[in-house]
Amino acid sequence: MRFAQDLEDLFENAPCGYILISPSGTIFKANRTILSWLGYDRAALTGKRFHVVLNLSSKLFYETHFLPRLRMEGRFDEVALDFLSASGKVVPVFVNAVEQRDSQGRTLSVRMTISNSTDRRRFEQELLDARRTANQANAALQASNVELSRKNVEGARLTALLQQNETRLRMAQEAGHVGSFEVDIATNQITVTEQFCRIFGLPSQSTFSMDAIENMVFPGDEALASSRGQREAGELDLYSEYRIRRADTKNIIWIARRAQISRDAEGMPSQLFGTVQDISERKAVDDRQNLLNEELSHRLKNTLALVQAIASQTLKSASDRSAVHAFNQRVTALSHAHDVLLRQSWSAADMRDVVAGVLALHADANRLVLEGPVINLGPKAALSLSLLLHELATNAVKYGALSASDGRVMVVWSIVDADLKLMWSEQGGPPASEPKSSGLGTRLINLGFGGTGKVSKAYLQSGLVIEFFAPLKLIQEN
Repeated sequence: MRFAQDLEDLFENAPCGYILISPSGTIFKANRTILSWLGYDRAALTGKRFHVVLNLSSKLFYETHFLPRLRMEGRFDEVALDFLSASGKVVPVFVNAVEQRDSQGRTLSVRMTISNSTDRRRFEQELLDARRTANQANAALQASNVELSRKNVEGARLTALLQQNETRLRMAQEAGHVGSFEVDIATNQITVTEQFCRIFGLPSQSTFSMDAIENMVFPGDEALASSRGQREAGELDLYSEYRIRRADTKNIIWIARRAQISRDAEGMPSQLFGTVQDISERKAVDDRQNLLNEELSHRLKNTLALVQAIASQTLKSASDRSAVHAFNQRVTALSHAHDVLLRQSWSAADMRDVVAGVLALHADANRLVLEGPVINLGPKAALSLSLLLHELATNAVKYGALSASDGRVMVVWSIVDADLKLMWSEQGGPPASEPKSSGLGTRLINLGFGGTGKVSKAYLQSGLVIEFFAPLKLIQEN
């Protein structure tokens, strides 16, 4: 009896949250920790579908990624989701889920372990800020060192300052595996740092002939590295990636080179300054990521196509064919958003690409006006925007500007203070009127961009005008 009480106390008061979900998707048990995070009492949460604690973007991710993988593998580890408290506040969490199955493989329950990631996400952002500051400091030190070397400043005070900067630069370069160089274009001699020699596998000395360095370039990559003629003409790519064969081990590695050209009083190139970095590991990671993205894209398209086929077969006898068509169109909109995200390795999606891609499914480009700055959307925001624009465009085709031959749609986005403002404006169609019934499409529109609910509608004689507002930080969150 005492042991059972201890187990129950451990469950209820654990530092992490626990939620147990039935095969139908309803919560049948939650511990005191998760209830306190979300501000629910036990009776209010028990019996509710799990969706009730997720915001819109997390609901989409849960349905399109979380559940399918859980069904296939039986578990899903370290998934970032955004829960909604009873007051509507977003609670960022990490979720681990395990499916309990009977001997026939049927789902008995889903056990979720939840950790509050608010502090972790803030700490990760602080680490990114610290790294950005270090990189800026490193760049400043390099610029200071190169300028001091070029001018050959006299004087004990400036000499001491130069030595101090050289020490800091060397430490920064060694920490970041970055080497620097200076090419005298007239003599074709290159002066390098010790880290440069380590990267290229060269003996530790300060000066080499550029011919010796160019001979290390891997065959076929010569056009990516600079030649003497290009340096003398001042015509070369200031950033380039190419392969070399190390002088000592003969191993082939990838190099990233950044450079700047200095000109004399007559405007002729005199010196080439820059840095080199071994990016072989990054290239290998990129290759693996590209392979995974291609495989993921292939599987995702097959899955979405299968979903559409199953829906069409299942609803073949449905009397309302418009509902089947609307479902297929929403799946197509999601598929396009995934394509845009996969091109950027699921890190970001260009807003113009997302808007243009979704609206191209509904209207020719000459009937669309898209205006706004370059903004990168996070994966959740890209999926949310795709569904939102799909519903607006579908309504415009049925009832609004796109139902008329001369009708047009204007989509304009801008940054206002710390918010992203998105305006949808229809012109040249029938007068706009408020819908008499509310379906899924209307609810999605009312939820707004990113599920914030900040929506302003105007049903005008000239057509529908809607403005959406969402925190810029939220829609760029990765």
